[in-house]
Amino acid sequence: MFWIFYAFLWLLMWLPLPLLYPLSDFCALLMYHVLRYRRKLVRRNLTQSFPEKSLKEIKRLEWRVYRNFVDVMIESMYSIHMSKKEIKRRLTYSGKEVLDEALAKKQAAFIMTAHNGNYEWLTGAKLSFEKDYNYFTIYRALSNKHFDKIMMDVRQRRHNVNIEMHDLMRKLDENHNNGVTGFYGMIADQKPSRKNPQHWHWTTFLHQDTPFLTGTEFLARKYDYAVLYARMSKLGRGRYHCHLEMLCDEPTLTSPGEITEKYARMLEQDLMAAPEAWLWTHNRWRKDL
Repeated sequence: MFWIFYAFLWLLMWLPLPLLYPLSDFCALLMYHVLRYRRKLVRRNLTQSFPEKSLKEIKRLEWRVYRNFVDVMIESMYSIHMSKKEIKRRLTYSGKEVLDEALAKKQAAFIMTAHNGNYEWLTGAKLSFEKDYNYFTIYRALSNKHFDKIMMDVRQRRHNVNIEMHDLMRKLDENHNNGVTGFYGMIADQKPSRKNPQHWHWTTFLHQDTPFLTGTEFLARKYDYAVLYARMSKLGRGRYHCHLEMLCDEPTLTSPGEITEKYARMLEQDLMAAPEAWLWTHNRWRKDL
């Protein structure tokens, strides 16, 4: 059954992207009004994050959240067949010189990003850069092995190296000791696991006490790698822009939590400007943390 679905999906994604958006709208309507997928969670997240908004405003925002959520899924699947030319047209970059400067001084760099905009298309960043840097994408394997297989097939077409989270330390040590240069893409807005709460960084984020993972800053200090922030904005359906900014160029001189705090503030700024682009279906403020 999975292979039948995969074959159907593979064929469907040959359609031009504009022709797939009516399907995206239908799926969003189904998910929002019929299946009511995580409606209570999304409502709670939005209400607590934007207390100044009325219920009417929250409901309008909810619909934009679900529409964006399905758009990102469709666009991610569509990229199975995307050419280098098309992905460069649909996802533009600025601030690439910041990465060039960082890698001229350091062996490697971390680029911190979030589940904001089309974060899956960021895995094709190497295709848009003039210099042939090694690009390592850090990911967490999905619980559904079939969907994980689809996503891995999509990502492996983008000329980056995928590293599963559990293998990250071993691969980093190996690359560092062998003098491998390049950059590592780190999505850092997930809720932390219940393990090792002493390594969390607590801050006020979107009006709520929020724990953040500190893994990226720990690794940046350990290896003395620069840290950049990928500020992604949605220009329209199927069109995005990513601006690279230096977050920290001397991590060994920072205090614990400093890099993570700056990341939280930069992400919060993005979400206040365009809240519908974030993954609000994620249980970010789980009460048992």
